[in-house]
Amino acid sequence: METRPPTLRVVAAAAGWCLSEVECHAGAGEAPFEERHDAHLMAIVQRGTFTYHGANGRCLLHGGAVLLGHRGNCYACQHSHAGGDVCLALQIDDELFHEIAATSALASHHVFPLSNLPVSGALLPAVAALSMLSGQQDRLLREGTVLNFAAHMLRHLSGTTKEQSVSHRDEQQIGTVLRFIDDAYCDRLELGGLAAISGFSKFHFLRLFKKVAGTTPYQHVQRLRLRRAAALLAGTTRRVTEIAFDCGFGDLSTFNHGFRACYGVCPSAYRHRGLSH
Repeated sequence: METRPPTLRVVAAAAGWCLSEVECHAGAGEAPFEERHDAHLMAIVQRGTFTYHGANGRCLLHGGAVLLGHRGNCYACQHSHAGGDVCLALQIDDELFHEIAATSALASHHVFPLSNLPVSGALLPAVAALSMLSGQQDRLLREGTVLNFAAHMLRHLSGTTKEQSVSHRDEQQIGTVLRFIDDAYCDRLELGGLAAISGFSKFHFLRLFKKVAGTTPYQHVQRLRLRRAAALLAGTTRRVTEIAFDCGFGDLSTFNHGFRACYGVCPSAYRHRGLSH
């Protein structure tokens, strides 16, 4: 019986990278065949087990592990059970990979030392954040999460602990972006647009912003939006849904979740508490 080709669903994509959910339908006893990676790959195995033969030899991949492979490397996969497997695969092109590696691994042409990386410890938050991107519409959050995941992986693989310092010029450039956000935080902001204002690439802007501001651009914008929403809830009688959308939130669920996490109560309870004082 002919094997069904893998099912691929793009979760998110931007210049230099693509994040997809890939479901392989191969089963036990099917002969492996040689393939080639089209991009640098970091893939979280979500379900199933399979044997991967690649540049670093053979290894057994399983749920919770990360498969690593470089663009141009040949590989073959084989299954010993029915049901195939599901992976969340991040593909990164040469230019972006070398840029991230230069800072995070201190070597632009960093080579993965292994093909199978078990996820534990410091990697768990970055892996969890990437796994929760499905259905997320905020582009600032999506791209920041993807670049942060790639940087964490490369830093962990290389054992790099040294942090590059931030120059006075870097601080001034990030300050320009912070002032822009002060006026535009309710608008639909994207990482590429904010990076362009700073004069840095998206990855370096993301890294420098966190060093200077102490948070990611997405977290900073969300806090400003929540602060504005709280003021409107306390000082006006406008509907909660209207306030959420006017403050830049794409959906009411995200607004309610973020507001409760920040203020400890839902928006309507916050308004009632303010009116009762």
